[in-house]
Amino acid sequence: MKRWERIAAVTLFLIGFGGAIGAWRIGFGDFQAPGPGFFPFWLAALLAFLSLVFFVRNLGADTAPVTLWGQGTWVRPLKAACVMFVYVLLIGRLGFISSSALLFVAWLRIVE
Repeated sequence: MKRWERIAAVTLFLIGFGGAIGAWRIGFGDFQAPGPGFFPFWLAALLAFLSLVFFVRNLGADTAPVTLWGQGTWVRPLKAACVMFVYVLLIGRLGFISSSALLFVAWLRIVE
């Protein structure tokens, strides 16, 4: 599994690096007068930095292989998808606040 985590870390690093370059190009500004790319630059730089930390933490040999779809591992994601589907159906009828409160309770009771 570490191999896939390293691939994800490199992908996120490239996204963060590219985002930082793009934000720099649209105008970084400075700390007293930030430009439109100031906030996106720091978010992208943070993403790139944290992905490097994630990559370094996952260096080394893989541990024992874990099956992706072992017995019973699909039940929890299926429950989560069903709860989210019901949330989408209820949000138009009950409104955001009521639906979100029910989502919170249902997630804790059913999924967790």
